[in-house]
Amino acid sequence: MELIKISKEQIERAKKLYPFQELRGSITKGKGNLIGAVGEIIVYDLFTSKGYKVEFNSTYDYDLIIDELKVDVKSKATNYKPVNSFNCSIPTAQSGMSFQEWPVILSLTNHLQ
Repeated sequence: MELIKISKEQIERAKKLYPFQELRGSITKGKGNLIGAVGEIIVYDLFTSKGYKVEFNSTYDYDLIIDELKVDVKSKATNYKPVNSFNCSIPTAQSGMSFQEWPVILSLTNHLQ
């Protein structure tokens, strides 16, 4: 597990990432949009810094393409610091993902404004 401090600049980039208020089928009715966008920014920055080619290509099934691999970033807001045995879940609505699409699950402390 890698702990990453979220910068104010990343939060500002996340706020500008998507022009809509709510994703179709959103479980939280749009309340998790910022958490999700921050997760995508973090994964983008992390893999870019390690030399991977990363593209934003948000579709219903995936968010990023990392070296030609489709990646769906799932971000979970929590009030607890994650530990190595921290459990996260993917809604069953996403169970139809193909082996071409890989989820990355992040747990973000709920301190975003």
